[in-house]
Amino acid sequence: ESTQDWMHVAAKMNQAGSRVYVFDPPGQGLSSGRRGDVEDSREWLSAYRAVLAKARAENPGARLVVLVHSTGGGVVADDLHDRVNGHVHTVGPDGVVLSAPYLDLRPNVVNTISGALSGIPFANRMKVPPLVKLSDDDLGVTRLKQLQKATGAKNTLHFIDVMGEMVKRHEAWLSSATSGVTVPLGVVQGEDDNVTNPAASKALVGATSGAHFTSVATGSHDLQWDAKGVAALLSSWTQVVADTLESGANTDRDALTRSRGTVAPSARVASGAGLARD
Repeated sequence: ESTQDWMHVAAKMNQAGSRVYVFDPPGQGLSSGRRGDVEDSREWLSAYRAVLAKARAENPGARLVVLVHSTGGGVVADDLHDRVNGHVHTVGPDGVVLSAPYLDLRPNVVNTISGALSGIPFANRMKVPPLVKLSDDDLGVTRLKQLQKATGAKNTLHFIDVMGEMVKRHEAWLSSATSGVTVPLGVVQGEDDNVTNPAASKALVGATSGAHFTSVATGSHDLQWDAKGVAALLSSWTQVVADTLESGANTDRDALTRSRGTVAPSARVASGAGLARD
């Protein structure tokens, strides 16, 4: 994927009065780095935190709500977990919306086979096309193939293996009765998502006070190419934004107004620099 897959969603968020930052993580889209691969699952985590800090620095006093998809959702969940445990001392997001988050893979034959192959040294470095159809929208499928061809951003099976370490951290966290997350949280997932596991998403929502879960009927994994999916994402985002404003007694509403109505330039990042997206 690339940030270009989400610009139409960002435009709708602009229309609602928000400034939007979009970025590609190392090895994806327009960012540099080994195509479709990482050496450590926390590469994307440090990247996300760098962009979060950039957005805060450029919009002092404004509330910051993160909307993130798939693997990026798993990364942001990892960040929330670290903050709950006191491992991070920078300012986090004021609210979060996770779209089909990679908290766990959906248990099916394709994912089981991919998981088994991902642990084979050397062979797992080969780039592979998606083994599942991520979108029921023909335009979405066409755009995805075009972006993959243009950027070489097909993920390797090694990427799946490395991100498996992130999933293990999620499993341990979600086994707790409460997540410890205190910022407003929304999770949106398609009923026909064959990639990520909705049971894990529901577990996170169930363990988080005030969180909400939205299921998109017949929705696939790539909700950004589904009209109902986009509507559900924007609805969840609107609710989380409202919750952050209601809970934020010190919100600088003038600063929020000053930052309205533009899409910030996409961040192009180097894999070693810590900047980086899904």
